[in-house]
Amino acid sequence: MIKLFNGLWMVALCTLLVACGGNTQNENTGDTAKSDTSAGNNTTKTSEQAPPRPKTPKELLCQKWGYDATSFVNALAANMFANNENNKMTEEQKKQLATMAESAFYQFESAGTYTGKSPAGLAVQGTWVLSSDNKILTLRETGVDNVDIRVIENLSAEKLVWKLTQGNQELSFGMVPFTEPANTEKTDSTAKQ
Repeated sequence: MIKLFNGLWMVALCTLLVACGGNTQNENTGDTAKSDTSAGNNTTKTSEQAPPRPKTPKELLCQKWGYDATSFVNALAANMFANNENNKMTEEQKKQLATMAESAFYQFESAGTYTGKSPAGLAVQGTWVLSSDNKILTLRETGVDNVDIRVIENLSAEKLVWKLTQGNQELSFGMVPFTEPANTEKTDSTAKQ
């Protein structure tokens, strides 16, 4: 019965966790190099550019975030072990969760909406609000009465760490800019045509 409960708990948590992002436009943050060939020499000059203005937390959040699969699986495993010492996640379960997490994401739009896919493969969408101190992210999924509160522990262009609390259980894990999972199927180059 406990294994069934823990299995359902994992599926419920996976369903709740989704990655987001919105701004997929890349920005050049370094200086650009120009070649000066007017004097007959091939020296390289660096043009002076004003450094880009720091992004606000809202701007940093507005992109497509994917699960840091290792961080996510470790958080789930630690939470399961903390609640029941006899129920430890197997390596096979960890691999399965990591595979599920690799395709999950949240995409936050600057208009305060989000779309995504949970680790369980369910599509999600709704609205989001960032608190004035930029520490609390409130997600309201379309068609769901409950709000999802996440405490932002760290936010940069490369990493988002948030804590999700449900009842007595807390999960703190990282998100990274989303990249499509690599296709693991191998083609046989020696196959007959």
